[in-house]
Amino acid sequence: IYSTTSEDKIHCSIDPVAMASPHVARTSCPRSMRFRTLRGHEKTRHARVQATEKSWGREVRPYLAERGPKQVLVEEALQMTREDGTVLLDVRLENDFEQVHAAGAINVPLFRPIQGTDASSLLKRFVYAVNGVQGSEENPEFLSKVENLVQKNQNVLVMCDAGGAYLPTPSFMDGKKSRSLVAVYALLKLGGYENAMHVFGGLREWASRDLPLEGSNIAAWKDKAGALPP
Repeated sequence: IYSTTSEDKIHCSIDPVAMASPHVARTSCPRSMRFRTLRGHEKTRHARVQATEKSWGREVRPYLAERGPKQVLVEEALQMTREDGTVLLDVRLENDFEQVHAAGAINVPLFRPIQGTDASSLLKRFVYAVNGVQGSEENPEFLSKVENLVQKNQNVLVMCDAGGAYLPTPSFMDGKKSRSLVAVYALLKLGGYENAMHVFGGLREWASRDLPLEGSNIAAWKDKAGALPP
């Protein structure tokens, strides 16, 4: 994965076929030019988060299966946030969070809308727009923003839309990849959050149990979520 911005002043050729894959941007930039706009430790951590988002079967799921982070049911998650100050972390896009989220949750997106006006960013946005979706890219500030909000010794429950699973299921023998599980991996292995846990079933399960929601467009989200496959 190569990431450049106009600040780099680098001219790279772009592979439009690779660009059509979700969240993937490829150029012919040499290895030394990767992640030029990030610095030091933050650059290294962002590179690792980017890499692991692409390597679910090789790295993320095996690590989670061995580590065994707790998968918390939504009712227990609500109780934990009310009784012991556990942080409920929603890693969906900011716009999605503003429309609807679990009551009391905070938002640090694992992804963000595509930034920049360089050729790579413009082409990515175009490809996504042709397919009728908003383009997104890895958020390079994910871990640093979490660190600004959550102490390393706090319990943190990570939530996305549908939750996913790191253990095999009858329908998904390699588990079911999700942003919340990638975020749990990043928090445990890269961020040092020993008490990072996963909300099983995500926001859809939370809503199906009639647990409290907040946001600007809850009814519309429920209508849309009800029409989506699990």
